[in-house]
Amino acid sequence: MKDLGQKEGAIRLLTEAMKIDKNNRLTILSHECKREVASHALSAANDLAMKDIIFVEIPEIIRPLKHLPRPLLGAMDQSDGLVYFASRMQEEAYTFNDPLLSRCKEKNLTLCYLYDPQIRYFEEGIAADYETVQGKCSKVAKILAESEEIQVESDLGTSLTFSVYKKVLPRGPVISPEMRQIQAPEGEVMSVPVETSFNGKLVVDHTVTKAGIPPSPVAWTFHKGQATKVEGDELFLSNLLNSLKGSDERVRSLKGIWIAEFALGTNDWCVLDDNISNCEKVAGTLHFGMGQEENKIGVDRGERYHFDSMVTNAAVTVKGKDGTKRLITEKGRLLI
Repeated sequence: MKDLGQKEGAIRLLTEAMKIDKNNRLTILSHECKREVASHALSAANDLAMKDIIFVEIPEIIRPLKHLPRPLLGAMDQSDGLVYFASRMQEEAYTFNDPLLSRCKEKNLTLCYLYDPQIRYFEEGIAADYETVQGKCSKVAKILAESEEIQVESDLGTSLTFSVYKKVLPRGPVISPEMRQIQAPEGEVMSVPVETSFNGKLVVDHTVTKAGIPPSPVAWTFHKGQATKVEGDELFLSNLLNSLKGSDERVRSLKGIWIAEFALGTNDWCVLDDNISNCEKVAGTLHFGMGQEENKIGVDRGERYHFDSMVTNAAVTVKGKDGTKRLITEKGRLLI
């Protein structure tokens, strides 16, 4: 596929991913610090000769927001679609971001949200061959949904076995009638481990939500879905813990945290960086979510946080109900 420039990538985000055209009413929502990235969507909308565009910017000085401002609600009521360029802030996860997503569902708005986006994403993951990414999502989702057991191993020491709930979500890059909300860049298959089946060691070697890339691998030991031991750089783990406390004051320790998600990246155009929302889509990578249950799958324990941790160089073996085993990633390479 011919490489796309930033302008072409922004146009494809609107027209192919969101299915927006000149007859639609569009709201572009951006945090002040992401104005430059959001301006590419504004330019794309202008190039598409869209006449009904609203650009809403949230100043950093009033963050973290505790509710949806009324002017924003008014803009959303007059729109068919919303593009949200966000600088991730843990304190806003449940006071602003979740209500925003819920409001879009209520109003049947097409929504695309980008957390901590970089301009180059328009030339990378957003410029993917959407049909290819969508196809890989569907194939991986089918394999996981029909699995009996999953094994994950890595040279760094990851050694896990678990089963997953049968509701597996392929998150492809194109809006559909069933999925009117996407994150860009997109391309992952999300599942939730059956909590009591999740046992072993998880060694995280790359990006962690809000904490960045650890200076050395972080080793988690799990027993029946709950962390019993955490080892790694003390400052890094302290910063992660403080981040979680910012959204859930009940958090006292990283020990006792529950597993909540297992996902595989399927986008060959995404490039690893320190932004979890981008690099978790890189084909062949894995990420494990901890905290609040994902998409209301699994046990609702009442957490007010959810964070993801990346594993970039692992082997995933899926055991089917008939006893056959299939290797779907090897040394961080997706074999689908």
